[in-house]
Amino acid sequence: MVSCLIVRLWFQADNGVISKRNKARRSGRADALVASLIIAWLSWAGWVPAASAAAPQRTYAYSWRPVAGTLENIVPFHWLRWSAMARMDAAIKDAIAATRAMPRGHRVLFSWDMHRIMAYHSGDAVRDTNGKVAGCMNKDGRKSPYHGLWWDQGRRAARERFSQFFTRYAAAGGDLDVLILDFEDVPITWYLNQHAQRLGCDLDDYFAAIQNDPRFAALSAELGFTDLSPVVRWYASDHYLRWNAAMHRRFTEDINQALFTPVREAFPRVKMANYGAYYQDPSLRLLDLNGHDAHKYFGGGHVGTHQSRELYGWLGNVAQAKLDGVVEYGKSTFNAFRYAVNKMRAMKLSSNVPVYPWISHKEFDESLLSNSDLYQELIFHIGLTGVEQFLYWNPHSVTPPASADSDRLVSDTLREFDEVLGNGDRQSLMNELAGWSDAYVVTGMRAGARTVWRLTPRLGGEASLAALLVSPDPATFRIGGKLITVPGARVLPRAGVSAHGFWLVAEDVD
Repeated sequence: MVSCLIVRLWFQADNGVISKRNKARRSGRADALVASLIIAWLSWAGWVPAASAAAPQRTYAYSWRPVAGTLENIVPFHWLRWSAMARMDAAIKDAIAATRAMPRGHRVLFSWDMHRIMAYHSGDAVRDTNGKVAGCMNKDGRKSPYHGLWWDQGRRAARERFSQFFTRYAAAGGDLDVLILDFEDVPITWYLNQHAQRLGCDLDDYFAAIQNDPRFAALSAELGFTDLSPVVRWYASDHYLRWNAAMHRRFTEDINQALFTPVREAFPRVKMANYGAYYQDPSLRLLDLNGHDAHKYFGGGHVGTHQSRELYGWLGNVAQAKLDGVVEYGKSTFNAFRYAVNKMRAMKLSSNVPVYPWISHKEFDESLLSNSDLYQELIFHIGLTGVEQFLYWNPHSVTPPASADSDRLVSDTLREFDEVLGNGDRQSLMNELAGWSDAYVVTGMRAGARTVWRLTPRLGGEASLAALLVSPDPATFRIGGKLITVPGARVLPRAGVSAHGFWLVAEDVD
């Protein structure tokens, strides 16, 4: 019956319904009508799947912890714990069940501690000139080995773990689209200092032991110096920056060799990222959270296939730096928002490697955005800068914990983002850092047949968003004493998740 209907409609279209139209347009429109009806019929008959074009484009946040109920834009990780691998068959069965409940293309596993043997293998401890394990007498009166930098045995052990699990998981019918790591044990100065403090050991003695290790000679050639004592006194020279750069390079290479390679052998199309592995062009001079020029000697790197960095909205001593070269940046909610926006922009400006950025739950008490709609604004600007998906840190074990309201807000924010952008190819228009002293941040994106921007002004005192709007079409604003017009754009009237910004849209003109 359906096939007869198609033929009848095709006949009518060619013999009366559109016969009065221009002949040049008739053929194309009739063909399109027939094609759409045929596809509809084949889908109805079960011969082809329903047209995917009807499904809205969706941006996901892969979350640290499960969420209450079902939130359409959040996919929780399934955690892999080494303690569960004693019963590997059961662990594989659990992982398969969990990933099959996730959307296709977004089946995500998270290694909690499967990888940690790489940094903590007892066979990789620092050694003295006689080849014996070097360490210190800890606060309990026992000798504790110093963690080493040369992870030969740790790499082998970690690779064996990953190869065994993922090979068996694939053979059992498991599916994997994304693997996320939170492996932060880079032996940079801050990490080694924390390790020494936990042991109750002296940091100078720790670095002296590293310097006396027979394997240090090759590392010193990479560093460009042989005396490690200036590394400890970071305030006296930039030796600590050179050290940290070398450690980041080695760390990234070790993870890719030991962890990514065996996973990719089992799942060739897998995507993978590790917290804190990202690119930043040294010429951008974007200081780190505490004001250090951390990328002076290192442009960064990535683990697996994606960059990944936290964008939590916090500010440390960088607030005391003159980021614009003139005045001290200052600690404020808007400045924390802009700093996070620029960290995201720096990744995109520094490399074509795609990005999985980390965002926190809104209640995170170390974030300056926890009581502001600038939290949602940050998510909008991150999305417009160009990301595949987000990584969402929503722990239940911190104070205050992530709430169901915070989870829902993230999902609602991403849903609004997708609704405004619509379906179609998306290409960010971002080409520079946001001005450090500007009174607003604006980020644009080409989306299908139109251009979309998000404009987020700095609001101070009694100033309201509405007071800044001069004209909705063309979009015109008065911000910081300046008249700003976006030619061809109009303000999109929309009651959304944030009252701290404007959506601007410019439709393509045929």
